[in-house]
Amino acid sequence: MKFNEKLKIARKEAKITQVELAEKLNVTQGTVANWERGVREPDIETVQRIATALNIKIEMLFSDLPRSNNRFRSANSAKMDTAPFHPDQMTPIPVVGKVAAGYTCLAEQYIEGYALADPDSLTDGYDYFWLRVTGDSMEPDIREGDLVLVRVQEAVESGECAVVLVDGEDGLVKDIEIGKDHVTLCSKNPNYPPRVFVREEANRVRIVGKVVELKRMI
Repeated sequence: MKFNEKLKIARKEAKITQVELAEKLNVTQGTVANWERGVREPDIETVQRIATALNIKIEMLFSDLPRSNNRFRSANSAKMDTAPFHPDQMTPIPVVGKVAAGYTCLAEQYIEGYALADPDSLTDGYDYFWLRVTGDSMEPDIREGDLVLVRVQEAVESGECAVVLVDGEDGLVKDIEIGKDHVTLCSKNPNYPPRVFVREEANRVRIVGKVVELKRMI
């Protein structure tokens, strides 16, 4: 169930009208209506205020999630984390469908919802977002439709997995090899050869952030 559907159900169960909820949040009734139609989604701070206004836990407004997380244990491999799923102990992070050049990954038009992240995966002082993976270039480790948790940072170590921008392309999930005079973007799928950027061409590659967790969307 999507955020807008959960919001509408929660509001009705609380016996609060759109106008009343809007007044509690100091927004217009039209804004609440847009949330419930799925036209727009509020930021995470507003979601928390909505939960408080409806007297519910914030987790009730998020999309259903699988109960197991895939965690990046090393630079190039993911392993299933079988730890118990405790939504009340986790942190909601924005989910974006793409990262585009010239726009912040957390721009409102790109946020499609929120998913929960294990606090152990988060480091103070960094921004995070979930990116929904498209394409099969990183299979079998990362499949199309999976969510990768990205820590926003401008540099990574050689051998780490990251989201990168090349020229005007949308963000790509790749393993990165960094040499003295080159940067290589590597795919897991052998059908996609490495892309090598030598000397000044390396400036075409911009790192958006490091992939720190993988959530398999089964």
